[in-house]
Amino acid sequence: MGLFGSIPATSKIESEEAALIKDHKEFKEFKKSDELARFEELDKVVNTPEFSQKVKEIKAQKFKDTDEFKKEQELKSLQKAKDIKLYFKVKDSQELANYKETDKSEDLKTYEALSEYINSKEFAEAKASKEFKGSEAQEKEQDYNRLKGSLKGYFKFKTSPKRETYKAVKDSDRLNRLQELEEEVKSESFAKVKEYMALKPQQKYEQSEEYKLEKEYIELRDSEKMKWYQKLAAKNDFDKLKEWKLTFEDDFAGSSMDSGKWMTNYFWGEVLLKDTYALPGDKHFYTRGQNVEVADSVLKIVTKQETTSGKVWNPTLGFTPQEFEYTSGLISTANSFRQKYGKVKVKAKMSGTPVRQAIWM
Repeated sequence: MGLFGSIPATSKIESEEAALIKDHKEFKEFKKSDELARFEELDKVVNTPEFSQKVKEIKAQKFKDTDEFKKEQELKSLQKAKDIKLYFKVKDSQELANYKETDKSEDLKTYEALSEYINSKEFAEAKASKEFKGSEAQEKEQDYNRLKGSLKGYFKFKTSPKRETYKAVKDSDRLNRLQELEEEVKSESFAKVKEYMALKPQQKYEQSEEYKLEKEYIELRDSEKMKWYQKLAAKNDFDKLKEWKLTFEDDFAGSSMDSGKWMTNYFWGEVLLKDTYALPGDKHFYTRGQNVEVADSVLKIVTKQETTSGKVWNPTLGFTPQEFEYTSGLISTANSFRQKYGKVKVKAKMSGTPVRQAIWM
C-alpha cells in the first residue's frame, strides 16, 4: 500500500472533528443547565450519611413512638377511670332523667313550701291545739307526708355519692380532655397516621419527601443526557480542542475572495516585479486573480487552456519572457499572515489538469 492509502479519508477526519466540536458545544451548554445544577444539588443531599440515617429512621417508625399513640393511651386511661365511667353511667340513666324532671316539678315546689310550714312555730302551735284534728294544718301535714314518700327516690339520689361524682366530673378538665381526645382519635388525620404506621418500612419510605428526592436524583443520574455528559467528562477528549489557538481562518463565505487576507502573486513577485511570474517547468502562467472564483464557501483556482505570455524565473538568467499554453492562479497570505510553528488545515481537491498543483507552507 502506498503512502496516501494509509491516510484517512477527509470526510472521516472532518466528521470526527465536527462531532467533537458539536459535543464540546453541547457539553458546555449542559454544564450550565438547570438539569445538571439540580443533579449536583441532589447529589450533595442524597449521598450523605445524614440522608442515609434519615431513611433508616423513616423506615423504623413505630406507632408507639408517635404523639397519636400517646393520645390514644391517654384516652383509654380516661375511659377506664371509675369516676368517668360512673359519670357516663349516671348521665344516660333513667334515675338522672327522673331527678331532673322532679327537680322542675310542681310537686317539689309544693313539698318545699309545706316543709317550710311543717317546720314553723305556727304548725307546732296548731298541732298542739285540740282543734288540730280535721284542721287545715292536719291536711297540710298529710299532704307533706304523702309528697315526702313520693319524693323519697329524688332525695336519695340527690344526696348519693354517684350524684356527687357526676357533678364533680360534669364540668371538669378531665372530661373536657376526654371529649377533645375522642374527637381527635376519630379524626381523618389521626386515621391517616395509624394507616401510615401500619405500612411496611419500604412503603413508609415511599411516602416521604426523601424518597421523592432520591427518585428524582436517580432519574437524573440514569438519564441518557447525564450518562453522555459524565462519559465525555471522564474521557477528557476536549483537551484536544484546548491545545490550539486559532490564528487564521477563511471559509470563503462571501461572494468574492477577501483581498485583505489573500494576494494572487508570489511575495517576491509583488515586492520586486510588481507582477506575476512562473517557475521553471510550469506549463501555465499565473494571472492577477482572473482565474480565481468564490461561490458556496468554495474557492476555485481555474486552469484555462489559453495562450498568454509572461515571465519565468530562471536561476541563471533571472526573469525571462515565455509563451504559455495555460493560465492559472495562486493565492497566498504572504502579505497578511505568517506563522513559524503550528497546525495548518487545508481542505483542497486537486484536478487532473497538466499543470502544477501544490499547497506550499
